[in-house]
Amino acid sequence: TTTQSKAAIIQALALAFERDVVKIPPDPALIGELQAFEGKKLPSGLMRYSAPEGEHDDCVMSLAIGWAGLLLPTSHAPAGGQFQGAPPISPV
Repeated sequence: TTTQSKAAIIQALALAFERDVVKIPPDPALIGELQAFEGKKLPSGLMRYSAPEGEHDDCVMSLAIGWAGLLLPTSHAPAGGQFQGAPPISPV
């Protein structure tokens, strides 16, 4: 992922959590990573999302990439890195 594509998929996942479209599975590793995950604004104005130094974000990124794949089943995000107009998808 790039800084821009990572921001787009993390923001899409965060919105899905806010809208209660995606439920957080009761997985301790995932929950721990979600709690530690952070965003920092770069001088360019872009957001950089990651785990704190020395921590992992593999579970978070797997969930975010999987969600993005359901929203936009292509290999590239649209111009601007935004996932828009996708219908809500109920969790399984």
